[in-house]
Amino acid sequence: MTGKVYFRAIVPIGLFFCLSLICGNQTYLYLSIAFIQMLKATTPVAVLLVGWGMNVETPSVRVLANVSVIVLGVMIASYGEIAFNLTGFVFQTVGIIFEAFRLILVQRLLCSAEYKMDPLVSLYYFAPVCALMNFLIFLVFEAPELGMSEVLRLGLLTLLANAALAFTLNVSVVFLIGRTSSLVLTLCGVLKDILLVGTSVFVWGSTISLTQLAGYSIALGGLVVYRLGAGKIQEQYQRLHNDGSNAWEEFGEKHPTRRKVSIGGAAALILVMALGVMFGTGKTEIQSVPLEGGGSSEVVYVPQNPSTEEQSGPFPIPTLDMKYQPPRKFDIVVSMYKEHPTAVGQALEAIKRLPGFGELNPNTIVYFKDPNADQRIVHDETKANAVRKLGTRGGSSAAWLTHIIDMWDELAEHTMFLDGSFQNLERMAQRIYDYYGPETGMLSLAPSLGRCACHGCKDPFGTEESWYRVPEIFASFNGEFCPAGDVLLSQSGQFIVSAKRIRGTPRYVYESMRHLLTSDDDHWIHNDKKLGHYTDDLDDPFFGRAFEKSWMIAFQCGDPRLAESCPVLGERRQPQDPLDRCQCLDRNPAHPKGPRPARITWRHVRRV
Repeated sequence: MTGKVYFRAIVPIGLFFCLSLICGNQTYLYLSIAFIQMLKATTPVAVLLVGWGMNVETPSVRVLANVSVIVLGVMIASYGEIAFNLTGFVFQTVGIIFEAFRLILVQRLLCSAEYKMDPLVSLYYFAPVCALMNFLIFLVFEAPELGMSEVLRLGLLTLLANAALAFTLNVSVVFLIGRTSSLVLTLCGVLKDILLVGTSVFVWGSTISLTQLAGYSIALGGLVVYRLGAGKIQEQYQRLHNDGSNAWEEFGEKHPTRRKVSIGGAAALILVMALGVMFGTGKTEIQSVPLEGGGSSEVVYVPQNPSTEEQSGPFPIPTLDMKYQPPRKFDIVVSMYKEHPTAVGQALEAIKRLPGFGELNPNTIVYFKDPNADQRIVHDETKANAVRKLGTRGGSSAAWLTHIIDMWDELAEHTMFLDGSFQNLERMAQRIYDYYGPETGMLSLAPSLGRCACHGCKDPFGTEESWYRVPEIFASFNGEFCPAGDVLLSQSGQFIVSAKRIRGTPRYVYESMRHLLTSDDDHWIHNDKKLGHYTDDLDDPFFGRAFEKSWMIAFQCGDPRLAESCPVLGERRQPQDPLDRCQCLDRNPAHPKGPRPARITWRHVRRV
């Protein structure tokens, strides 16, 4: 191995590997996972085109057609609601190109007559280059923000296990490329996704839509055609068809009764599966009762969800989704109407500069309701990661519900919901600094908390209005009737909530509430008795005012004792004050007092 060959064949592999890894990881800060998977589906085409350009692969229209079918299938399966972000799109596109060059260079190193290197020997040469370049990038961008506490919290065993798996994966990759090609490697990645989806359905009970099933079927068909060829598939199909027909006829002649039973059983199984797809399980049970002030009620009762766990506590008993794995640490969601985008962007930057927020790398999403605002201008001036235009109906609560519904499988570990006016921003920052932590379940950022009788809720914040819908909101989100005593209300709808607590309530409950908030003016929800302090416009419905004050109830943090223990916004937490003085905490039912502190010795630190 001469120096010239090393720099021509080895160093570029390390460079492209490093660039691909950086661009691929940066993409997760800007795009949803569904959109990222859609873009990754084009990797086989990128590998094919780069291979043709570098004369590593022989151009073939048939192969291009097969790969295009696979890409189409994965794109159909990954289809969904996507918050487009140009920066993330560029990162992912460039990352795919870098990955294609890396795979082609590895293939040339292993298979070309110029090098013809053994897979393990090639890994011996280019692995140190990849490690060195990644280490240099780490020193510049990540080392200043990575503390020893993060390493200890994660655990050395976890890090070593990840490193061992990555090394094994690299060995298998170079052997696969050496025996086949880089294109086959990328196609196996598509097959891996299909197998993961199938495993999640049969083992963990995940649900997939008919669109996803059709898309993955198309992708799997393209893989089979690419691997075997259309002619061989037709030959095998004809042989199987003939053998199967003969065997079925012979079985019918020998055992006519069993044949009829088999046909009936198969028909019954298909019928049961069809009914399951059409009607599903866990439907919403809706009952209507008359209310004071006219109109009728619409209470959504929550069924038990086997994938969640109930947290022990006096009031209420929240249901937490302990199995959800969030893709990000923190999201900041803002709803703006007439506020100036530049002012919103400045407020967002101020929030991201709060102590401890830098390492969270918060993702910012802005929903704006001004029909005359330009989306590109709002995006450029707020500098948000994603910007989305919504209708004006329902106020900020409708925007929060839209974010929860549309980002259900993309929710961050914690999400902060803020109004675009950013009133009391300095006091909210103090409350966040004093109380927010990894165990935060629901932390209100409202000016104050109050309490009212659940079955006769008079507004505790200075008006004479009555919130008739509080019992229904409580029943919808908590799965049981309203208690005989008081419940907790917040003066405004600004808060930090965990994904565990959001997903503890089924998604269709949020959809039902959004439907009520954005309903037409002839809907019965607008018939509640009003005393005139609040209006009942479609853009600012009276029910929206009740729901805005009920977010603590909605996220199963309705204990009225918080109204007594938590001071008004602006009063600082003292050293002796407990963390749950102003919030509800998410704690594993097995450890209701929280996780035990890690036992770390100086010898352990020296080893690290």
